[in-house]
Amino acid sequence: DFESQFSSPDYWYEERSLDSVGWEFKTGGFAGIIDTAYEGSVNAYYKNDSGEISRLVLPRFNLASYSNALLSFYLNMQALNNDVHNLNILYKDADSTNWKVIRTYDTYYPEWEKQNIPLPNLTNNYQIAFEGIGLGGFGICLDSISLIEDMNYIEPVFDLNKDSICLYDSIEFSTTLDGSYDLKWDFGENAIYDTLYGPGPHWIKYSSNGIKQIKLTVNNTYTKIITDTVKVFAFPNASFTANQDILTSSSLHGNQWYLNGKVINGETDTIYTVTENGNYHVEVTNSFNCVSVSESQYIIVDNVEEIFIEEEFNNNNKEAIIVLPNPNDGGFRIQFNLDDKISKFDYNIVDITGKIIKTGILNSTKRNDIKLINPISGIYFIHIYTSNNYYTTKILIKK
Repeated sequence: DFESQFSSPDYWYEERSLDSVGWEFKTGGFAGIIDTAYEGSVNAYYKNDSGEISRLVLPRFNLASYSNALLSFYLNMQALNNDVHNLNILYKDADSTNWKVIRTYDTYYPEWEKQNIPLPNLTNNYQIAFEGIGLGGFGICLDSISLIEDMNYIEPVFDLNKDSICLYDSIEFSTTLDGSYDLKWDFGENAIYDTLYGPGPHWIKYSSNGIKQIKLTVNNTYTKIITDTVKVFAFPNASFTANQDILTSSSLHGNQWYLNGKVINGETDTIYTVTENGNYHVEVTNSFNCVSVSESQYIIVDNVEEIFIEEEFNNNNKEAIIVLPNPNDGGFRIQFNLDDKISKFDYNIVDITGKIIKTGILNSTKRNDIKLINPISGIYFIHIYTSNNYYTTKILIKK
């Protein structure tokens, strides 16, 4: 508890960077902002605003005969303009190893608050350090440090139903610990619900790919972390280009071609040659079984006669819809000769490559004038849809 001394306790020492102040032993902290120790009248204090580091290193301990050990201390860190020092709790389990971080404190603690940290990898040559990093604020205050054998150790145990998913799929996390424990979950970067409480099960999705760190903390003390198990994979790019009758997928592997929303059996190559008019898209599956679907394009086969189109879609004759005048300069009127009793129809107009250039609604009981903006001379197609039928005819634009 640092009482009766205003210098480093026996067998303690510091490892400093360029900081010339280091840890002090005084009552409270900066200019009365923290004006009392937690216990008695003296506490340890560190403040530096230039990013310097100082480690307050405890004596060596022989902990090899213990199964579990618990480091406890009281912490007070005041913020200034949202700036606050950082405090790392470090350990070494041998002289030849580097310091390892057990826990980091990087938010403010406006009142004295007890912290409990289970110590990992207990050995006969064990060292602990409090590493202060000067990043603004009013500094770090420590008091009432203790190291005890932990007779109440709780093992955080959790399970997941799979270890790899695609973006926005779900993983189920659960634990055998029941609701009598204070359970806090941290599911890692870009988790949808990054922090949840209670035993679960919790279904978690991710909005970014990568390897996720998962953490379960029991009673605000005992933590289990896995860093390399949960893998989230991105979706493949799914798109294609059309060059007359040749469709080329953006992917070299995992393709499946579709016509009018139905699988084209056996067509899984990068390139597909169109044999009939219709709406085409490609579905791409990557090696992680993540699936993407391209946008659909209406593709017209140059060598398919118009009468074939009409018969395929159950069109009775090409006079069902009439374009006046035809040829035209991009302005024309649609006239109907339909048996359908409904009066309103959806339509789209596509160019020879299948690109949709205009959509809208037509009314068979009214005059329907259409004006294309700056069309290029050539052949276009107008498609009209009803609940039971489909009609198409050519438009020839000459300018």
